[in-house]
Amino acid sequence: VRRGRGDRILVITPKHVLEQMQMELWTRFALPFVRLDSSGIQRIRQILPASRNPFTYYKRVIISIDTLKSDRYVAHLRKQRWDAVVIDESHNVTNKGTLNNRLADILARQTDALILASACLFPYPLSSSLSLLWALQLFLSLFNSGFIDNITIASYVSSTSLWR
Repeated sequence: VRRGRGDRILVITPKHVLEQMQMELWTRFALPFVRLDSSGIQRIRQILPASRNPFTYYKRVIISIDTLKSDRYVAHLRKQRWDAVVIDESHNVTNKGTLNNRLADILARQTDALILASACLFPYPLSSSLSLLWALQLFLSLFNSGFIDNITIASYVSSTSLWR
């Protein structure tokens, strides 16, 4: 954002954490986001001419994944470029053939920076090496699918006891 490359940002998260994510982005990064749901998108569509994409109205938007994966928004999403797309709970987009995976595929092709976030707890003992393997598998699958051209791996160690 400071480099002027984060003007148009889309954040996708589960519905139950929309407000919390919006507040975190504001308090931690001073980034204002407009929280939208399907009725909010419909209100925008009433304001705009019928030929205009509703996702051009706001520069920084946070929307639930369940709202966006709907067929009624696919055509608009395919036509809208984003500087960055953040997908929270990204472990929910990895299953091929699902609507969540289709949404991730569409958005990955429409952005300069795809940020995948997940705090997934595995059913087996959690270790940083297993988490790294999962992250590498996800990045490599996106790379092999043509979603991303470059792979950047950043190491992040949480302060929670799960990572110690």
